Amino acid sequence: MGSQVIDQDTKSVAGERLVPLSPDAVATLRRTRATQAAERLQAGSAYQDSGRLVVDAVGAPVSPRWYADRFKALSRSAGVPVVSLHTARHGYGSHLLDRGVPLPIVSQVMGHASVGRDGQRLRPRAEGRGRRPRESGPGGSGSLTLM
Repeated sequence: MGSQVIDQDTKSVAGERLVPLSPDAVATLRRTRATQAAERLQAGSAYQDSGRLVVDAVGAPVSPRWYADRFKALSRSAGVPVVSLHTARHGYGSHLLDRGVPLPIVSQVMGHASVGRDGQRLRPRAEGRGRRPRESGPGGSGSLTLM
């Protein structure tokens, strides 16, 4: 499964959701679409219009392993710790909590069926102020990390 694209429905209704994007992310996605339009013109009838966002120069879906390999390479070149995409995803959830996003909203954005799951996995860092993520309302200060 690591080298082949499997197209199937999400595991649950929670897997189909809107994800908030920053203005920078939206701008990056628009540039990506513009690049793909140019590649589509250049490839002509050889272009595969899969409807996917991440594709190669002829529109074919990239291998799932490509995402992990590319992420690791970018992490190394940026001089940041190399972690799995799954760990980075949960780090994003911790970041949202640290910024005061209520736990139920974080769970919804991440597509988790249960708020309790996130409340169990996200904990303050050892050097933090000993606070747990709040279930609602603005979060406190201090960094959170996935345990």
